[in-house]
Amino acid sequence: MKQATKLAVKVTLVCNLAAPGGGAARARDGAHLAVGSAVKSCRPGTPKRRFLRDALALIASAAVLLLPLAACNSPFIPLPPPRDPMFTVLMIPDAPGGMRTVWETRGGPLAPAANARYSIFNKTLGAGVIARAGDDGSYVAIPFDGQAGDQIELQYRTPTGDDSQIICRILGPGPGTTACP
Repeated sequence: MKQATKLAVKVTLVCNLAAPGGGAARARDGAHLAVGSAVKSCRPGTPKRRFLRDALALIASAAVLLLPLAACNSPFIPLPPPRDPMFTVLMIPDAPGGMRTVWETRGGPLAPAANARYSIFNKTLGAGVIARAGDDGSYVAIPFDGQAGDQIELQYRTPTGDDSQIICRILGPGPGTTACP
């Protein structure tokens, strides 16, 4: 039984070390004589060699086929932030018969924001409005409550679901160019 185990170990060792030309097998003549037929099974064209060759060919083919997919994965390019808004003060009648100050927000054309949904959020009051941009990316939001000096956050979401960066501007009449502290 032990003799058969040693023989199997020699067969494995010779088979694993056999070079395509049989160079390693020649260096082990003792094993070659004892298990000559086993060494022949590791020579080129035998099932084990064909399996290794086919496995390497399959891996190489898969790499060649998958490489273009990696090239199609373009890097993420973030959307530009909304342009500075234009704030307009409006006076509207309130319920008790007085007047109330509200603000209208407008944004100029911005191609990446075409047909996007703009969120205009008064951070100071915790309330906001949503406006739909036109084909050119410009928008006009319905009036919202606020006071000069409130912090207003603006952001848009494209029809494909991508969000722009959020900008924060100080509410005041005219162009909203002053960034929040």
